[in-house]
Amino acid sequence: MLPKTLWGTNDCAEANFWGVLIILFFVALAAIFTKVYPWYIRVLFLGFYSAMVFVACTA
Repeated sequence: MLPKTLWGTNDCAEANFWGVLIILFFVALAAIFTKVYPWYIRVLFLGFYSAMVFVACTA
């Protein structure tokens, strides 16, 4: 489990905001390196994002 300090706050809204920025960053990298979006890449990002929000809000 990741500590709340990963986001520096216990606020789920703020954690959500940074989570979105991080995911967009990785999505941009994926677009640059692959030029396409396989469905499993989207599923991976969605799963990763969901896990981050869950941890930030419940840890």
